[in-house]
Amino acid sequence: MRDSYDSKLDRLVDRLKREQRELDEDEAELGQRKMEEMGTHAETLLSMFSKRRRSLSSSLSKRRMTEKAKADVEESIEAIKDLEKDINDLKREMELEVEEVNERWGEIANQMEEIPIRPFKKDILIDLFGVAWTPFHLVQLGKELIELPGFEI
Repeated sequence: MRDSYDSKLDRLVDRLKREQRELDEDEAELGQRKMEEMGTHAETLLSMFSKRRRSLSSSLSKRRMTEKAKADVEESIEAIKDLEKDINDLKREMELEVEEVNERWGEIANQMEEIPIRPFKKDILIDLFGVAWTPFHLVQLGKELIELPGFEI
């Protein structure tokens, strides 16, 4: 179960990293577009005072490209927020499921039942066999019968 969640989490983290790289690229492009737009606006304003005329369409085109770059940045920011939310949701879901599994198996582990098993002669395997004898003496003292070793070690 943890492996499946870990693989899902790894995929989301990879997507998050990719989206953060894309955000960095989009922010860099937005900065460049803003500079280009300002330069084009400045050229258009200066051309009004000079003999050379510049059209307003290039300024509008630069403005449109800047807005598109800004929209890309905002889209990347929203995607990052969504991915972070998905990662947090997945972690919470994993914790809940782990807790549920631990609880279920804990209950099962606590349910003990003794089952007697009787061995069969066919299941008994003898690796080593021997006979040992230690001598002892039975002595009767009054009405009591006592067992005494045959020798001392």
